Amino acid sequence: MFKLVDSLDSKYLCGTDPFCIRISSLYKAYGGTNVCSFYTDTETGSVMALNGSVLIYDGDKISDTDELNMFCSALGADTVLCNDALKFNNTNKSSGYILKLAKLPQLKVTLQVIFNENLKELYSILCDNMQDEISKIPFEYFYTDLSHKVRHNCAETATGFIDNAPVSCAVAPFISKAGAIISSVCTKKSMRHMGLGSAVLYSLAEKLILRDIDNIYLYIDNSKLIEFYSRLGFAVWGKWQEIYLS
Repeated sequence: MFKLVDSLDSKYLCGTDPFCIRISSLYKAYGGTNVCSFYTDTETGSVMALNGSVLIYDGDKISDTDELNMFCSALGADTVLCNDALKFNNTNKSSGYILKLAKLPQLKVTLQVIFNENLKELYSILCDNMQDEISKIPFEYFYTDLSHKVRHNCAETATGFIDNAPVSCAVAPFISKAGAIISSVCTKKSMRHMGLGSAVLYSLAEKLILRDIDNIYLYIDNSKLIEFYSRLGFAVWGKWQEIYLS
């Protein structure tokens, strides 16, 4: 049985699992508002968060996948994001790897990196790299959401500049007491293969570590990137999956 909850247990909010970190971050940023809602599976103890049309599921098992499908339909969720170890009847899905920072190597960064500002420039870099995906998110919504999370210490952004021009970026859109998730590591297409993505990611990870954040994760959808990120101290932790319900 799935149940709406008004608050999450304080012990849960300190969990180090990447799905827990994502939910805990959303709770810190939007708990008590109508932007996100939070649920538990009373049979398994799993915790869920509805963020837009995506239901984030944190748990080792699902009591009833058919019931979960109906629950998502009632909520208006068309996607379930969860650990790839969970089994669904749905075949329409995508998956990828979750990497965890083991040790940040020594790297000399000559790139100018600015944190938590220049969101318009950061957005332009994302558009240059992920035009089909980012075009679905208007800048106004992107700015409102990310700046709100930054103000509540639930997100960090890093934008790299050369000669005052934005060239690369990295975002940690989910930060909790116990960890952070990094995504959207991008470099302008015309400036690739110069180490700019590595530099801005390194700077962001270093800043998170200075905040005493020990568990830093990175989601990727291409196994070819594992070797690239391993040079920056990341190792495979597990896999994620997105189940498409419609």
